[in-house]
Amino acid sequence: APATAGSVPPLVGCVLWCWGAVCSIYGVWCLRRSFSIEPHARELQTAGAYQFARHPIYTTYVMQYTGVLLMRPSLPFLLVVLVWFGLLRMRIHYEESVLLAAFPEYADYRRRVGMFCPRLRPAAVLGNAVPRSEVRARDTVKASTAP
Repeated sequence: APATAGSVPPLVGCVLWCWGAVCSIYGVWCLRRSFSIEPHARELQTAGAYQFARHPIYTTYVMQYTGVLLMRPSLPFLLVVLVWFGLLRMRIHYEESVLLAAFPEYADYRRRVGMFCPRLRPAAVLGNAVPRSEVRARDTVKASTAP
């Protein structure tokens, strides 16, 4: 049966939830030994999913919660998601302060890479003209020298 206007949000929600679940596995895989519940500065990860977003795992959580909200919309759940997102932003601020203290190069990474998704404007527009080839070369060197 063809999709009706009322069935589109739940369908989009299901796709968002499923895609978020699959992508979260990739985000955790990219972190490998650096993954932890509490923020620790073990290694600065800027390759894989982390070349597109500084917090790809949190991006997948946002996708999943948005998907569930589209599948089962309710005001109480919306309020819970908004409170959760506020708390998530606080956690991100703390995590980034830990990373900045341990890795001075994190400041440049933060300027180049968006929090939840790729930046819409190139780095040159933001005042950080870093050629993409240089970024790839730097990430390749870091990856090849990792134990």
